[in-house]
Amino acid sequence: MATNSVHTKGFNRLKNWFRPIDLTKGVCWKVILSFSVPIILSYLLQQIYTISDAAIVGQTLASEEVAGINDTASLVFIFLQFAFGCSAGFCVITARRVGAGDKAGIRKSFAAQIFLTALLSLILTGISLLLLNPMLAWIHVTPDNPAVYRAAFTYCAIIFTGITAQMFYNFICSFLRSLGDSFTPLVFLLFSTLLNVGLDLLFILVFGWGVAGAAVATVLAQFVSTMACFLYTFSKYKDLRLHREDFRLKIHDLTLHLGLGIPLGLQFSVLAIGIIVMQSVVVKFDILDGVMISQAAQNGYGAANKLLYLLTTPLNGLGVAMTSFTSQNLGAGDTERIRRGSNQSILIMLVIVAAIMTFGLLLTINGAYLYLFLSADKVTAETIRFGNSFLYTDLSMCVFLGGIYVIRNCVQGIGKSRAVLLAGAAELVARVLACLFLAPLAHEFGWADNDWDNLARGIMAGHLLECGGQGAGGNYMYDWRNVPRMEELGFPIAELTPDTFEITKAPDCGGIICEQSCKEQFVYEVLDPANYLTPDVNVDISKATITQVGDNRVRIDNIRGKERPDTIKLCVGYHKGWKTVSMLSFAWPDAYEKAKYCADIIMKKMKKRGMKADDVHISFIGLNSLHLNVANMSEEALKNLNECVMRIAVFSEDKNECAKIIPEISPMQLNGPPGASFFGGRAHVQEVMALWPTVVPRDVLDIQSHILEV
Repeated sequence: MATNSVHTKGFNRLKNWFRPIDLTKGVCWKVILSFSVPIILSYLLQQIYTISDAAIVGQTLASEEVAGINDTASLVFIFLQFAFGCSAGFCVITARRVGAGDKAGIRKSFAAQIFLTALLSLILTGISLLLLNPMLAWIHVTPDNPAVYRAAFTYCAIIFTGITAQMFYNFICSFLRSLGDSFTPLVFLLFSTLLNVGLDLLFILVFGWGVAGAAVATVLAQFVSTMACFLYTFSKYKDLRLHREDFRLKIHDLTLHLGLGIPLGLQFSVLAIGIIVMQSVVVKFDILDGVMISQAAQNGYGAANKLLYLLTTPLNGLGVAMTSFTSQNLGAGDTERIRRGSNQSILIMLVIVAAIMTFGLLLTINGAYLYLFLSADKVTAETIRFGNSFLYTDLSMCVFLGGIYVIRNCVQGIGKSRAVLLAGAAELVARVLACLFLAPLAHEFGWADNDWDNLARGIMAGHLLECGGQGAGGNYMYDWRNVPRMEELGFPIAELTPDTFEITKAPDCGGIICEQSCKEQFVYEVLDPANYLTPDVNVDISKATITQVGDNRVRIDNIRGKERPDTIKLCVGYHKGWKTVSMLSFAWPDAYEKAKYCADIIMKKMKKRGMKADDVHISFIGLNSLHLNVANMSEEALKNLNECVMRIAVFSEDKNECAKIIPEISPMQLNGPPGASFFGGRAHVQEVMALWPTVVPRDVLDIQSHILEV
């Protein structure tokens, strides 16, 4: 009897693991941890998919074939990230309906997601296969290096053909997590991972299929796991058994899901594009005069990148958990619980980051991690140097990466997918700028991480280039009428040697490079010329000289650098409230008087309606919107004003208060002062995303800089 009791308790405990967690109840941090741990383990197993391919291939095949698979990881990643992002966005809607207890709505969402996942799978498969060769060329994998090219093409072609399996796998896993079930996806992923490893060994070692075997094993294992997970889901969750009426989808059902899914899919893809840019730079380190002379950079970067994905998986899993947490609680109407849970998740994130940085740095000793992905003969001093340089840089930024994961997913969970997309775009710009400016210069000239004067030169070169065409005469204040061929404006070019720093442009482009145009860009956004603070160096341009040394050629001298600041800037976006901006245009005569009178009428109406705005700002575009108190407000000037646009901006924490002014604007064309015309279209309430800039101490991060030498 005692034995049976123990077995019963064990069985019941196992059953509890498979039960969905109600994220709207319980102590926040405990619920978040219990829900996120299976997700983290799932993501770790998902990484093993890739790692098992890389490890088995790296131990058995030629270096060129290993490089081919490593090179394509970023290309595969862009489509898989899109699939993951779409699924995550779709399931925000499901989680809200779970929180609200809307069972019919859950089934409707389930049916819509099945349809959209199938449709997107077909589209992505076609696009990926059609663009395969151009994408390989983008990362400098071409038939000029046939062994690497064949491996990359074969692996990608098979993986892209099986995108449908990956799409549906991500969908069903995300859907189950939106129900509060994070354990079931873990179990089926464990099954899939073991199957993948077994098929890898069978197809590569027994059948001798090589790279193709690794790819087929991955696709087949994902397909089997997906089918098994679907069958289990329909068996366990009776309410999800769909009927014909559930598939009678309206356009609204589809657009509702696409409105959240597509922006998140694009956001995740945008990050992958940044990785591709980095990959294209890495490949160049192995090429000399158009010939690939080694695979050290590709193999080192590829292995380090896989390790980084593995190490940061807990952060990603925590972020995904927060999406479901915020969505369910938003559906339940408990915004205070969202705030409390988000704050506690930040603390959890900091603990995870400390562990990641410690473990990651230990694995860089003698390139220990490389032996997991590469055979011993491929682990050279160059491979270790390239791989470790990448890891040192990225590990140093893990605190910010963790904050991005948590905050971004919380914002995603409340349905602000566009804000997440913009954040991803900003991250892409940061990745590209880092690759294109300071890092290549440090590599080329061998600058040390405390070579302040040279680092300052590199920063200012990037500073003059980052605005693109503006640096070649666009937006030129001094003599804009005489900028030649502005319709053919090109970008500026920075030419740096160990001793000189010159700005020029392509000779066949329009625009101008002169002392004055460079001066305008040089001081742009620089508060203190003696202390221009950047993360890498404190730049002093107070004694800099700008000299014309030729036609469209300017030399920059006397830039000095000082030790980088002790703090690093951190910008956090947050919901601030709501705003409505309304505008009416008034024509001569008495344009200003009419506009002012109209503003008075609207404010009186708002007072009668009891509008309780936190702030109301009235300005008159064409008069004082930019010039404020220095504008010419004389009676003669006001009388001769040809046109004046009355602009009213209303801000409130209450969305409904902002909406009160909207119906009062359009009628003023006929019911107010004469000569009014509707300007800017019908007003609407907009969310205000405020920016909180602050600084964090640098010493909380273990930042190490390593310069690559060729």
